[in-house]
Amino acid sequence: MVTRHNLKLFNETVKRYKKKLKIQGDALVVLPLKSRQAFFSLAPLSKALHDLGKDVCVLVYNKRSESNLPILERVWQTYERMKQGGISKEEKLLQEFIAAVEKKTKKHEFERIFKKPEIIIKAREDGFVVNDKILLQYNDSWFRKFDESKLKETCRKIAKDCYALKKNERFSISFELVPSREMLELPLEDYLDNFAIAYFLAKEAKRFCKEVSLSASTAKPSKLSIPERVSELASTLAGCEYEKEIKEKPFQLFAKLSKLLKISEWKYSKAGFAIVGKGYHGRHVFGLAIGYPSPDRKTRWSSPGSMFLKPWWFEQTKLDKRKPMKRFAITETLPLEEFIQTCNINYSMLRKRDAKIKRIIEKSKLLVVEGNKVANYKTELIVELGKGSKKRLIQRSDSDVRKIIDGEVLRKYNLQAGVYDNIPGGEVFFTPESINGFAVGDVVINIDRSYTLSAKNPIVVKFTDGKWKLIKAPQAIKERIAKELRDVKKLIKTYEQKKSLPKKIIENYKRNLFAVGEFAINTNPAAKLSRYLIVNEKLANMMHIALGSGFEPDRQTLYHWDFVINVPRQKISISAIDAEGNIHYIIKDGKFVV
Repeated sequence: MVTRHNLKLFNETVKRYKKKLKIQGDALVVLPLKSRQAFFSLAPLSKALHDLGKDVCVLVYNKRSESNLPILERVWQTYERMKQGGISKEEKLLQEFIAAVEKKTKKHEFERIFKKPEIIIKAREDGFVVNDKILLQYNDSWFRKFDESKLKETCRKIAKDCYALKKNERFSISFELVPSREMLELPLEDYLDNFAIAYFLAKEAKRFCKEVSLSASTAKPSKLSIPERVSELASTLAGCEYEKEIKEKPFQLFAKLSKLLKISEWKYSKAGFAIVGKGYHGRHVFGLAIGYPSPDRKTRWSSPGSMFLKPWWFEQTKLDKRKPMKRFAITETLPLEEFIQTCNINYSMLRKRDAKIKRIIEKSKLLVVEGNKVANYKTELIVELGKGSKKRLIQRSDSDVRKIIDGEVLRKYNLQAGVYDNIPGGEVFFTPESINGFAVGDVVINIDRSYTLSAKNPIVVKFTDGKWKLIKAPQAIKERIAKELRDVKKLIKTYEQKKSLPKKIIENYKRNLFAVGEFAINTNPAAKLSRYLIVNEKLANMMHIALGSGFEPDRQTLYHWDFVINVPRQKISISAIDAEGNIHYIIKDGKFVV
């Protein structure tokens, strides 16, 4: 088998690192962006640490003084003195703050995030230094040369045409570390390629904006898992700093602590990009126990990320009058060739086509989807759009995160909601008012990661009045769906018990547990068949449906599983029926007519 990278050399480096890293505890790796050799050496280093069973956090900065690392260090030092019996004002306040949160967790799992990582790995000219004692020589020669000019061009286009980054902005990128053997269900080489995507996007973005930072942390197998503690601490500090004027005990204590430890110096990004692989962050302890209230306390958020972004389809966005703080987009651990092919496109042309399809659907009352039989079933759907003021918002996903506030939502609903998108882009989508019929998913489904499907082994889903039921699926997918639903039910129960979210939102989560969240037509002409959902759900001449959470405030729950349908193979036609009963074909017999 031909490989893109020198996997033999990569694995040899992993073994060499593992021999020197037999130290108890979890790891933090810090390095400057300017050291390319150090950055690419992170790949075997992260694999070695994960194979040894350690949690890992990586912080990459352009300038150390512009990063949030000094704030984290001040918090760690205060906690260490507190545990040694310190009685200064800072130490007492930190103890009180932790106690106020632990009172709600009742599991003593909040305090653990304040403990400094046992293993600190820093980059210097000749290699990584572990706890100021052990030297690990860099090795980035596993990464084979490729056409850097094409990747740079693609990343430059993303920074300019997708984000329109500005000189005064901070841009944050999160990427995937190489997981342990047990978690490595996606191709190793795709994880390795994600290092190149993150690195070159950071370098190109720096041309346009003030500051770029990168971060990564250990992915967890479940939404209920205990999270990696440095990234969890950073998330908690960022959220509590933003909320420190709230008149509740935990936030009042934090406000005093913030002043003493200068947490107010926390640097927030205006734009963010994430490369995602298999797994989750884990449970956000502060969000589960306390939540993040709006200033008038009429609603609460479960995480800082959703609070900063304020997506229009979150119920909280209607009640929280603050403006969104950032815009955000994601991709998956795509192979370099796929990333370049699907993202280095004419975004202006893509947006024009999407706008045309959007206008056709907006004038319609329902969509009719009809296909040929596959595996004894056929895709046959009636998709209702709603009526009058209840008509669903038709949206576009064409990698457009140029503005923080969603202009269309502001005009239609007078809501200051944030902008979220995918890279690559290319779809017109909406949350159906209702949907009836059958769908045969024969390309890919994304649950905790992307799982490939086929015509011989598809999933078959039945829809009745907007609710879904799984009729047929490969055994592994059945089992994964069952496990994810169990986790979601446990999370909902925890929010309900802790009262960390409003009752209305929890009722929404329950009511939509088996709802259909999305119907979408894919439009990216450059996309080709892939193992990854994020490419296939954009592949022109195909369509996809999402089970679970939708893109409307009344259709939220705690999961969103997209599956893709091969329109050409199933000879599917998609037609829009307007109020007068006229038929407008978007796709006919498996081919676009728009």
